[in-house]
Order: sequence, then structure tokens, then C-alpha cells
Amino acid sequence: MVKRLQIIFLIFFSINTFAGIKIEKLFDGKNQVTGYVIVNKFFKAVLVDPGQVEAENYGEDVCRGGWFRDIILKNTKKNLLGECRIPGGEFRFGLAQIFEPTITIPADDKVQPADMVTGGGKIKQSKDGRINISEVFPWKTSVEEETGKIVVSFSQDATLSNDFAYKMRIDLTFTDSASVTVKGIFFNTGQKEFTANICLAPVFENPYEDTAWITVPHLDARKQEDKRINIISKNPILVKELGKEYLFNESRLSKANRWVAAGGLTGNAVFAFLGELPIDKVAFWKNAQCFSLKPYINITAAPGVRTEWKWNVIFGRGLNRVSKVTDKGIFAFYAEQGSNVSERLLKMDFMPLSELNGLFLDSTVKTMTGRMIMTKSSEMIKISPLQPGVITLKLPDHIKKDNNYLLKLELFSGDNLFYEMTEAFSPEL
Repeated sequence: MVKRLQIIFLIFFSINTFAGIKIEKLFDGKNQVTGYVIVNKFFKAVLVDPGQVEAENYGEDVCRGGWFRDIILKNTKKNLLGECRIPGGEFRFGLAQIFEPTITIPADDKVQPADMVTGGGKIKQSKDGRINISEVFPWKTSVEEETGKIVVSFSQDATLSNDFAYKMRIDLTFTDSASVTVKGIFFNTGQKEFTANICLAPVFENPYEDTAWITVPHLDARKQEDKRINIISKNPILVKELGKEYLFNESRLSKANRWVAAGGLTGNAVFAFLGELPIDKVAFWKNAQCFSLKPYINITAAPGVRTEWKWNVIFGRGLNRVSKVTDKGIFAFYAEQGSNVSERLLKMDFMPLSELNGLFLDSTVKTMTGRMIMTKSSEMIKISPLQPGVITLKLPDHIKKDNNYLLKLELFSGDNLFYEMTEAFSPEL
């Protein structure tokens, strides 16, 4: 197996003014910065500098600004991310943002490799038709301290010709929460329009195939009173039930639900990726060692135009499914049978991004036509990304298990409205 970036020694990097979060630089034997370690009350993350990784091992998607090698939750020693070779043969590890410009391989034999570029470097085409990086565009890294956060930036300035030139920066923002914001800023300094696919590419270890699952909100169908209706399915899909590769294409994805999730990992850990732009496709792959779930977005930048995108990477533990991902946290809704056959319970788990002590919930269940069925007030005491809160609603006996209903939630922290939403659900077990 190809070795990962080797860490030689650590030097503490003195950014301590934001309580609860610290950062260390990683150096190699030549005193070159090779990465960073960020620690807060919920996790430890190790970032690597893509400019310090052997490019030939990563094929055409070497452009990996904002690259996590490790994410380790508090009170555990196990890295939630893995390493292996992907179906195409290249080596992969961690969680990276991949930048894949749309390129055309010229048929003209006179065109030299230096005339062809992709995000991250010059490319060449091997005899077997595969594309590889022949020269890597350099990266620069920097750290900035802002009010209540630390920002680690990876920047690249690439100019190969008048047509192909760009400036790009990837900012990773850390706060004292279990969420990291990955923001991309791209400026087309060339003379031709630039289009690209951008994805988050996690590699999860796969010794947990009996429990590991993914959730991709997608179009599905179900029967209701002998009628076939279309729904957006958010049910977890077991990794063991999927083939080696699977693609959720644009026509099946929900435009409103701009997130995907994976869970059932070591320590019942869960990951979610929440984007601002509509997801264009979601690619899944697995092998005996690892699996991955890659949400893609598209960008287009005319000459002289700047464009941006953003992901929120959220992680924690204690959820067995994901029904909704928000900038406040992750929700899960599911039905369970009560103490007798006729009793049905609706449960809601909530994993916030940071610690909350005393969250009050007002729950309202209505029919799809707006008729009131029930209301209930509840309280969650001392919840966190590592210890989600749970509430239980006992549904009335007259509710039909195969019908859809509306659940409205209003969450209050003290006297302030923390979050509100309305979700459709079915009490079918």
C-alpha cells in the first residue's frame, strides 16, 4: 500500500485566544509545513497540505484543497476516515474536496501534454487511456484567527496559457462545534469559460458493513390506499445491500434537500454533508476495506468572473438514521411500535452542532389538509453532537399507518426561537 504523508514531528502553533479550540503545525524533516492538527471539545482533525502528497498516486483528481487525513471524536482513538485503493486503482484516504474541471482530450497527435491541464496540474494520457498528473500546480497554506473561529486556507494560482488561468482558495473554518465549513472561491483569470464538477470525497473504513448505511434524499414511490404516489425517500440504505458502484443521478435527487449522510460507523458515528448549491449527482463505491459517498455540484465561471460554493461537514454519534440536515444540527424521525400491537410511537432524535442545555420543543401533528390531530410540549436537557436528544410522541389510535401527515416543530432555547420546521411523515412501521 502507498504510504500516506509522513509526519515527522509537531510544533505547537500559538493560536489560543479562542477558548476551546487550538491548532498545531505539522512539519517534515526539512522544516516544511505538511499539515495541521485542530482540536476542540468534540473532535480532533488532521489536515494535510495537498502540495506535499505524491501526485502520481492520485490520478486526475489531485486538486484536493481542504484535505482531512483524520477525524477522531472525543473519547475515542479510532479515526472515522479510512484508506484504500478505489475501483480505478488509485490510492485514496481521508476526506478531500475534489475539483474536476471539464476537459476535452485532443485527438490531434501534435498536441503536447503541456497543452492539456486540469484542476491541480498538467496532465498526460497514458497508453491505456488513463489520465495522470505530470506536473502539480503548487499550493500555499495559511492560518487566520477571526472572532470565534480559526480559518485554515489552501490557495492555488495557476496560469498555463491566456485561455487557461485561475485563482482558487479553499477555506476551512473551525469553531467550537462539531461542524466544519468548507468554502471554495474561484476566480477565472483566463479568456475562456471554465466549468467544473466539485465534490466532497470521504473514504470510510468498511469493517462495519452489517451496520454502515448511507442516506441520499431521492425520488421514490410507495402505495397509499391502493394508489402509487411519488415521495422523497430519506430511508437509510445499508452499505451491504449496494453493489460495488452506484450513481444517484440528477433526475432522482431532491433539489430542496441539499445534503447526504453516512452512519453506522465505529462508535455509531454519523457524517453529513450540507451544501448551498443543488446536488448534481451522488456517487457511491465500496470494496472490502472502504466505502465512499461523493456529492457533486457544478460551477461555471465566465472570463473575469468569481464564483463561490460552500459545504458544511457535520459529524457526531448516536443517530441510527438521518431525516433532515440543517445549519442547526441533524434530525431523525422514525416510527416504533409501543407496548401493544395497536400503539404507534413517533420518535425524533436531534443532534445539535454544539452543546445545548434546556431545549424546549412544541410539536404539532396535522393531516395533510391541515386538520389538527395532536400537540405536545417536550424538553431536551444537556444534549450535544456526542449525545443527541430524543423525544417520543404517542400517536392517536385513529391515525392510519400508511397515510402521510405533517409534523411541525418549534424549538426554543430559553425565550428565543432556535429553529422551526414542518416535515411530512408516515407512521408506517
